[in-house]
Amino acid sequence: MKSHLSSEQISEWMLGQRSARAREHVRACLECRAELERLEEALAQFRGAIHQWSGAQAAAVPPVLVTSRPRRFAWALAAVAAVLFVCLSVAYIQNRAAASLEPVSDAALLSQVRAEVSRTVPSPMEPLTRLIPSAENQ
Repeated sequence: MKSHLSSEQISEWMLGQRSARAREHVRACLECRAELERLEEALAQFRGAIHQWSGAQAAAVPPVLVTSRPRRFAWALAAVAAVLFVCLSVAYIQNRAAASLEPVSDAALLSQVRAEVSRTVPSPMEPLTRLIPSAENQ
């Protein structure tokens, strides 16, 4: 290489992408070697400052943020409890429905049908009939 490393070649060098030509040039050229050493030193200082700053920030984290794991555990526990509640409710309803399907005697069933048919109004409307004066009350 007759000229110095370009800014693109220096960037590639700093990223670890070093070609054989670039290595050969850096060995032979004091200016490029000095430039690369200056950049590496600046990056090392920056890296150190970032590590120092992040260490100080980690020490200053409030306890509320540190306890985020137990909060996740509580949410997971609540979700499991909700699923368990739903499953048990469905099982209870199914068992109750199965119990209500037990065979009823023919006489009891016929008696229920007669009682329903003989009503003048449906059972939910019976309280309303008390509001209307009947012939018996006059």
